[in-house]
Amino acid sequence: MDKIPQKFDHTVPVPGLVSLAKPPFAEPGPVVADRNSLAQQDPRRDAFWYRRSFNLPGSVPPVATLKVGKAMFGTRVILNGQLIGDHLPSFTPGLFDLRAALRPGKNELLIRVGAARDSLPPSIPNGFDYEKTRYIPGIFDSVDLILSGTPDIVNLQVAPDLPNQSARVQTLLHNAGEQAVATVVFTVREAKSLKLITTLTNAQILLAKGADQTVSVLIPMPGFRPWSPEDPFLYQIEADTGQDRFETRFGMRSFQFDTKTRIALLNGKPYFMRGSNITLYRFFEDPECGALPWDKNWVRLLHRRVKDMHWNCLRYCIGFPPEAWYRIADEEGILVQDEFPIWYGGAGWSKWPANSKVMNSSPNMQNGCANAGIIPLWLFGMPATRLPPPKPVSLSKKCAAWICRTGPGTTAMECRAFLEMFSNLIPTTFMTPNISWLTWPRKMVFPKAMPCPIRAIHLPLSMNTVGCGSTATARPRP
Repeated sequence: MDKIPQKFDHTVPVPGLVSLAKPPFAEPGPVVADRNSLAQQDPRRDAFWYRRSFNLPGSVPPVATLKVGKAMFGTRVILNGQLIGDHLPSFTPGLFDLRAALRPGKNELLIRVGAARDSLPPSIPNGFDYEKTRYIPGIFDSVDLILSGTPDIVNLQVAPDLPNQSARVQTLLHNAGEQAVATVVFTVREAKSLKLITTLTNAQILLAKGADQTVSVLIPMPGFRPWSPEDPFLYQIEADTGQDRFETRFGMRSFQFDTKTRIALLNGKPYFMRGSNITLYRFFEDPECGALPWDKNWVRLLHRRVKDMHWNCLRYCIGFPPEAWYRIADEEGILVQDEFPIWYGGAGWSKWPANSKVMNSSPNMQNGCANAGIIPLWLFGMPATRLPPPKPVSLSKKCAAWICRTGPGTTAMECRAFLEMFSNLIPTTFMTPNISWLTWPRKMVFPKAMPCPIRAIHLPLSMNTVGCGSTATARPRP
């Protein structure tokens, strides 16, 4: 699995699955002998390797981060012959610091992904689903090379405050250099027309070498236009440190449940949610799938068909789609329930792995879609077998939520630990399968934005597989 191929003579689009390679590989993600078996291996190969060469003009900047959006099964990154690191979770972004190996001029990037679910240790959720017969690997979300000066913007989140006609913005800064003074300029515009709404500059901040600091500002939004499925109006916000610039979109939207009526409230008014599921990972094995999940026109048409049926919400079921799906749902006006890909625990068809812990993958669960205004609920752990719910656990003030057991093998304390991983985020509430409607928090407020770093360089990749003597050349990504 660790042996790098000698040649690369297959080409594959990124994002996509290895089943799209030309010439094709022999049965990547072979049909499983037993759909109920937790074990799954590819008898022909242990891994697939991607190779991409690119040129870096000028010197290496203070910040050079590779983002691999999502890749099955597990990601290893090698740059110019130097091991950069591993990211085992398959359904959340992997971030890799390339500075130690990046050089001016030509660079060669290698990315290895496991060929099967068994490429991952048992402690890592691997996407098991007893209704699937194939598990096809590949880098199925975008790959970005993020270059900037420092202080740089690690993340930006927007939490609308509709009653006060404002938006709370939290920006995480990192200083990769010596002690520095940072000032952040925020600019808000209408997303489509680019009409200027407001500009705000925060006070100067002193950042020590290697330090992180969160900048929190309250931006007035008088006379704002609220986001809803019927009117998905979006704003654009830009944060600029002078060394880095980060742009994202958001909508003025609140979502909560009335604990007395048990009715959802969108923007403070009762809202009845109508919709269904989209289980993209099952579609991956469909002969008609091809490259459709990465065709933005097809994805947009799919979401418009949802609106044609007078639905206003969807559940992205048993796994997260590529980040572009969230941006399209935001634009088309569809509320999304995001579900972590765990499908264990049903009596008679699966076993709950004793040492499987969602915590290994959950820290990055929100990366790339945490601010999507179309997501009112995050769900993790939807086992078929429900246990009697324990008493709710009171969480920290920053989490501001109640939580119950998600399923066999997951304790309430583990759920609490999961949420407290996000203690640096704007207060958010998560829904779990066994939570009582009566114990839901009185108010659920979710951020409304979608990070789209304008400093990202998309890298089309190419690939190879160990054991077949196959290789590849680069193919540009649209």
